[in-house]
Amino acid sequence: MRTLTEKEIETLEAQGCRADDWTAISVDEDFDPQYVTGCEFCGEVSLGQFSKNVNVDDGFQRHSGIHSAMLNNVSIGDNCLIDLRGGYISNYDIGDGCCIINTAAMVSSADATYGEGNQISVPSEAAGAVVTLYRGLTSQIAAIMISDGVAQSLSELIAKDIANRHPERAYTGFGVKISDVREIRNTIIDDGCEIAGATRVSECTVMATAEAPAFIGANVIIENSIIQPGGSVLDAAIVENSLIGEACHVGKGASVESSLLFANSYIDNGEVCASFCGPYTVSHHKSTLLIGGIYSFFNAGSATNFSNHAYKMGPLHWGTMERGAKTASGAHLLWPASVGAFSMCMGKIQTHPDIASMPFSYVFGDGRRTVLLPGRNLTTAGTWRDVHKWPVRDHRAQDSRMSVITQDWLSPAVIANCADGMKALEDMLKNDATAEEFAYGGCVIRRRDAEKGIGFYDMAIRLYIGRMLETGNAVDSTYTASDDWTDLGGLLMPCSTLRQLLNGIASSDYNSIDDVNHALALAAADYEQLKWGWTCSRFNLQHESSENLAAMRSQYAEAHALYIEAVEKDAEREFALGDVSMDTLDGFLNKLKGDNQQNSN
Repeated sequence: MRTLTEKEIETLEAQGCRADDWTAISVDEDFDPQYVTGCEFCGEVSLGQFSKNVNVDDGFQRHSGIHSAMLNNVSIGDNCLIDLRGGYISNYDIGDGCCIINTAAMVSSADATYGEGNQISVPSEAAGAVVTLYRGLTSQIAAIMISDGVAQSLSELIAKDIANRHPERAYTGFGVKISDVREIRNTIIDDGCEIAGATRVSECTVMATAEAPAFIGANVIIENSIIQPGGSVLDAAIVENSLIGEACHVGKGASVESSLLFANSYIDNGEVCASFCGPYTVSHHKSTLLIGGIYSFFNAGSATNFSNHAYKMGPLHWGTMERGAKTASGAHLLWPASVGAFSMCMGKIQTHPDIASMPFSYVFGDGRRTVLLPGRNLTTAGTWRDVHKWPVRDHRAQDSRMSVITQDWLSPAVIANCADGMKALEDMLKNDATAEEFAYGGCVIRRRDAEKGIGFYDMAIRLYIGRMLETGNAVDSTYTASDDWTDLGGLLMPCSTLRQLLNGIASSDYNSIDDVNHALALAAADYEQLKWGWTCSRFNLQHESSENLAAMRSQYAEAHALYIEAVEKDAEREFALGDVSMDTLDGFLNKLKGDNQQNSN
């Protein structure tokens, strides 16, 4: 860089520019003053060269330069187009190739946090700060912080990571586009990101990778938050004290406060507060409220409402919708509650069900009692469609997958609950041969539904074991695992592995948060082998004869055929209602047929 020449200063002044001190302005060796007009310079300002055109929009280019802008303690990279129409930029480093148009104020201060280090209360709205936001936050790190007693140790590692990266002042990366924004304050904006028409972006980090820039759209207000690569906030949405994770979407006036959205979650219209929204949490509707909950692979029906005011003592309560659980339109759940994986909740559920060990259930509430149909959701077209759509809807770029997602639906975590649920149902029937209803976990199970539930869970277990025997030599596995598994923010792992990780964190065995993420990555890499070991030990496969193993494979084929047949019948029942076209039904049945053929092979 060099100082301005007398001739360049004369040219700039002739073009309506002025400066408190022209000697405080430094420029690139190839700087051309003709592309700087109507500007006011304060403090130390450095300007790059303006030798190329900049893409303003599709098919619309303008030559790089600076026009109608006030710049205070700013550095401008090469070939930027900045036209603020009277607005100002203060204490910012602007990267090469940026386009900043019609923006009123873009400012940073010495005490900026950029949304990092901000602590929020999840899932209990009133329990005090639990999760620390930072740009590398994953669903696994957040899940550990909210569920175990190592939050302080993790917070210290995170604080160390933030301190090591904290810049002297705010910056934008290469090729950033900013247009028609009222205020940007204390915000870092990574390469290629775009902010178009936002009202206010304050104390934020807007992240990107080469393949996945983030986007903030019209009339958005976002404060004290982080948007990870591929994330988008659009259409007058309001985001406060939250993390919008990889490839997540918030739009159509939605409100997200003190919440965590991870990996492909999608929120439109409704409200999210004090919630952990794990991978694929989806809510589309205006009247939907997700509050005080832990969700994963979740879909909220219209007018779904969760209540964390169980009584009169404030928003103390929270609950869990296990992987794949969903709600029907108009559902209302009163926390605390724990709903099993892949279950469907309908009606007004106020009995605080504790039914994690009854996956694939229908849960009906009428405000007075809750009826549980165990296992019924196993063979529905909706569940089949869900478990097949999630893998193909992972829109995260390959270079930006931070949170770990295990896509298995019949996993050790779920099958263990199926086995436990089946035993509980068998014990009910055995212990009382005359009762027509049984009480379980805050719910009522009718005798006929208990009998059917045993059949559903037996089918799920046979599908799982048979599939394991079809896809690998499980009986030769030398791996063993705890009988207990957990779903840690989308990563399935043995509880023993998690305990080992937690003990390491508590004992300060990890020097950085990257070391913790590395340990989680190793656990994810071992998933298939650990699953083999768990399957062998849980179902004693290593001691089975070859004849018995062959019989299990045959049972799997029978179970899978029955499963596909049941799903087909469920789809045909929906078609019979008259709202589904024949083409839609045929398309679904063809996919179902393809799944059947794949498993047959």
